[in-house]
Amino acid sequence: MKSALKIGSIVLIIVIISVPAWNRYRQGPPPVQPSSHSVNPFVQKTKINIDSLSNYSESTFCNVLYKDIKADIRSYRLDSKIDSSEELLLLKNLDYTYFDKFTVQAFRFFGGSKWDDGKVRFIATETAKLKHSPYLEPGSVVSEKFNEIQAVINTYNEVSAFIENMKAFFDNGTFNLYNSKSYINSAANWEQNGLNNRYVNNITEFHNILRSAPSRAYSKHLNYLRSRVNANIGEYRTGTFSGNNWAQKATDYRDKVFDPIAEEIEQFQNISASLYGISPSSDLQNIKTSWNSEIMNAIEYFKKSDNLVHP
Repeated sequence: MKSALKIGSIVLIIVIISVPAWNRYRQGPPPVQPSSHSVNPFVQKTKINIDSLSNYSESTFCNVLYKDIKADIRSYRLDSKIDSSEELLLLKNLDYTYFDKFTVQAFRFFGGSKWDDGKVRFIATETAKLKHSPYLEPGSVVSEKFNEIQAVINTYNEVSAFIENMKAFFDNGTFNLYNSKSYINSAANWEQNGLNNRYVNNITEFHNILRSAPSRAYSKHLNYLRSRVNANIGEYRTGTFSGNNWAQKATDYRDKVFDPIAEEIEQFQNISASLYGISPSSDLQNIKTSWNSEIMNAIEYFKKSDNLVHP
């Protein structure tokens, strides 16, 4: 009897143990609990966006996308969707990616023959900001690229300033032969030295303006002489000239008015070919003919005046 009870108890225990085991076997293993190290969806999304920045076109600047991604990272951190270490890694990755893309885009722009002033200013401003990034390593390859970009901008600004000053000089109403020679020589030096920068040397407009310096100076000099002659036509009638007779007055007029302008006309004719590379045109001959007639007109005028005073 006791043996039967023992056997029954053993069977009951086996059944009690076996039923839950069988149920677990039939249902399969329990689901795996999420790991505390699973991928943060906001981190993953940001990485995808940074990849899109990396794949951005080289011919179009992507500073807006860069700013948007950075703003998203800041927002995720403020909303506790990412922790501080994730924020740091994402910002660093973003800046490194943008460094590379921006420098490629900048040098591609520099390779063109026509530069837009607005884009040049953007490149200068953007470079200055990126050079202050906390993630930029001094002496790194990208840091040296930023320095090269800055050198390009500096030379561009230097040539632009020279050209603007040169144009202002040639367009104003005054004339100075020394300054004209200086601008012609400086423009030639820029040309001979390839604008001092291989990228700035690509700009067609700069070359066209610099090469126009001699012809601009020629036109300015010619216009100056024309205005000098026109301003002094009939001066013998309105000026005061000393002398006791018409011959003395004519001589005084020649010394004070006629000869100085005639000498300037002669000087222009002598230097035109060598300085400006242009032989004097019919315009100069017209100016010269007009002025030469003035001395005959002056003599005739003084003779008549003298006859009126001493009939």
